[in-house]
Amino acid sequence: MTLALHGIAVSRGIALSRALVWDSALKDVPRNRIDKKSVRFEKKRFDNAVNRVTSELCELRANLTTESPAEFDALLNLHRLILEDPILSEEPKALIQSKLINAEWALLAQMEVLLEQFSSIEDEYFRERNADVRQVVERVLKSLRGHATSLPLPPEGDSEDPW
Repeated sequence: MTLALHGIAVSRGIALSRALVWDSALKDVPRNRIDKKSVRFEKKRFDNAVNRVTSELCELRANLTTESPAEFDALLNLHRLILEDPILSEEPKALIQSKLINAEWALLAQMEVLLEQFSSIEDEYFRERNADVRQVVERVLKSLRGHATSLPLPPEGDSEDPW
């Protein structure tokens, strides 16, 4: 697919390259009521999404090389720990059950609870972890929607366009 973008130039010349569209999964989250007979299915959907994201994070960590900065490993581990927090991994299922809402809505509601807790922490470092919480929730939301959550790798041997 070719897309032409037009705007005001800030330098001379043109640039041709691949573009990576970074879209937030937090936009347009479906908020649907479900019936009682769908609760088990919805909870299973949620568990499957959390398990997929957990596996992806573990796989990414396992594929880090010795040349990778230590921060990468720490970030992936932090995201896994956030995902394992019962506020994000268990409470959404309780909301699905009690409020009869879909998994996406329940997860978003619990994200807000966790973000509120982080914003009340006095330590600035911990307060800033809300960005990590959002990233983890986005991964799970994308998984719930059936989208890939990992960044695509550049094509092999494509030295002309290395990204």
